[in-house]
Amino acid sequence: MGSHRVAVLAGDARAKAVYVIDISHDAVVFSFGVDKETTGLTALSDEGPLLLSVGGTKGAPGSGAIERWTIDGTRTGDLPLPAPGLALTQRVGHVAYVLIGKGHARAAVPINTFPFFLMRPIPLEADVNALAQCHFSDEGSFLLYSTANRKLAARNLATGRIVRSDIAALAPACIDGVNSAYAIARTSSTANAIVLSVPNLSQTSALPLSLDAIALYGTVDHRLMVINSSRRVATAEILPRAEVEKGP
Repeated sequence: MGSHRVAVLAGDARAKAVYVIDISHDAVVFSFGVDKETTGLTALSDEGPLLLSVGGTKGAPGSGAIERWTIDGTRTGDLPLPAPGLALTQRVGHVAYVLIGKGHARAAVPINTFPFFLMRPIPLEADVNALAQCHFSDEGSFLLYSTANRKLAARNLATGRIVRSDIAALAPACIDGVNSAYAIARTSSTANAIVLSVPNLSQTSALPLSLDAIALYGTVDHRLMVINSSRRVATAEILPRAEVEKGP
């Protein structure tokens, strides 16, 4: 969202909710329940609206939807998807992307956020399990994703060229305008946010994380937010800008 708010999707297979958090005061300012099939969330501005990806819709097995909500919990629109929505990227300009999948097939569908409509899908590799949209000041716009074997890849949105990395990592992310990408690499005893050069996706440094880290997000004030989740509690941690800037 803006520099003082973040929106977080939280819950499990039984129930899910959206929390809008004022990070300058460590306070939840809005919260509301959403469909338990909701899989992703992106905010279009500090005051909303929010877009949610849904992995299943009642009466239409094998389909999904993009829903538009106000930050205080009113649904104001939806777009049907041809397959379940699996993840949702941040917006760059007027466009966000939803990852859809059925069986092993995957595609990224561009969403024009104003006016609100879907554009032609971009086919991706089988079993892609995470997706981020990145705009690098020196390289342009990319889709960054992790494949079935947890290897990272980046697709140039202007040329269609794909760069694949041998690095095994999850939850790829980026910070708008910063010429680095980020992802979570873990072993049985450690977790790190690895910093990757673009466009060749080679590791340049690493930032230690909690073993509970599950996702990374770039904030509008050019910092990196980490979502930590255990069986009992979830937290959002924003890394100091100086740490993020240890990369190239």
